[in-house]
Amino acid sequence: MTRKHIPLLASLLALAIHANPAQAADDGRDCTRQAPISFVEMQTPNLVFNASGQIVANGLLTLKGKLRLPSDCRERHGQGRLPAVLILHGSSGVDARGDFHAEALNAAGFATLEVDMWEARGVGTGAARPALPALTYADAFTALRFLSARSDIDPARIGVLGFSWGAVISMAAATQNVATAVGGPLRFKAHAANYPICYAAWQYWTT
Repeated sequence: MTRKHIPLLASLLALAIHANPAQAADDGRDCTRQAPISFVEMQTPNLVFNASGQIVANGLLTLKGKLRLPSDCRERHGQGRLPAVLILHGSSGVDARGDFHAEALNAAGFATLEVDMWEARGVGTGAARPALPALTYADAFTALRFLSARSDIDPARIGVLGFSWGAVISMAAATQNVATAVGGPLRFKAHAANYPICYAAWQYWTT
């Protein structure tokens, strides 16, 4: 994906998250391209396989992330609360793709949160990643709860964008079974999946 395609992605997410397309278009004006970054932490369930092959929670992990809030958009457009997009990395972990997309989304008036699922599990490389994406589904909904609880984020306008491994999570999070199992009452407003391994999204909780 080239840089010229990124505003299109931001626009598509805007149209999906905003009820009013005209409002979505207006959000793209005069926003900060380098939104200030805050480093945040949250507790997420440590999902593992038990002896029967079922996925269960085994304690908690500390999930860290980079939160960007384009506050000047909120002030100029009088929105009060910002729409937001959760960014989920691929098998190689957090890399430049997240920042690349976050900058365009921030410029379109979205807050962004990119979490590091590998650091939470002590994974240094993709080769040591969890056995299946299903073991990290809860991370997406942990981040959704975190964003929904903030006074500067609109809980009804939060989307999720993923790459590869993260794209599988984005797809699975759109299914009722996964959302019910690990998300409780919260749901994402929009889902974007970049080059997912599609069958992996249906290995657990989606049948």
